[in-house]
Amino acid sequence: MYFDLQLWRMTEGLRMRMALAVVLGLLALAAGIARFAFFGWFLAQVFRGAGFHELLWPLVGVAACIVTRAALEHARTRVAHRTAAHVQEALRGRLFDKIIALGPGWFAAERTGEVGVAVLGVVPREVHRQDRKSTRLNSSHTVISYAVFCLKKK
Repeated sequence: MYFDLQLWRMTEGLRMRMALAVVLGLLALAAGIARFAFFGWFLAQVFRGAGFHELLWPLVGVAACIVTRAALEHARTRVAHRTAAHVQEALRGRLFDKIIALGPGWFAAERTGEVGVAVLGVVPREVHRQDRKSTRLNSSHTVISYAVFCLKKK
């Protein structure tokens, strides 16, 4: 993965939304880690032979973490997709303006199918590609967070 300065310039005005998506992803990560901590507490209570009332709170914690993580992940996905759609809309607008500036004569000798597809927005791959990048980023933070949590416990 590399940092493209030209793409970064195109995100002007949307960077707070991008930061919000990252923060939501990290909060979802924390909720996922908390879910495992509650589940570990639950298992420890089971092996200790605890009664139903002692097992109830860890299970409530697991359920709350699952719901919280799902809500945060849904919000992150919606923000990321809307942000990507804004970037695509701006790019398509710039492309359309360039096409108008070139005039019809330029397209007389060129294949225009790809340009038409790009302007009309029939290519949904870019949104999903960005989603995979943020998922990889969140996954790498998960592994690091687990390692730090386990090392602190020792």
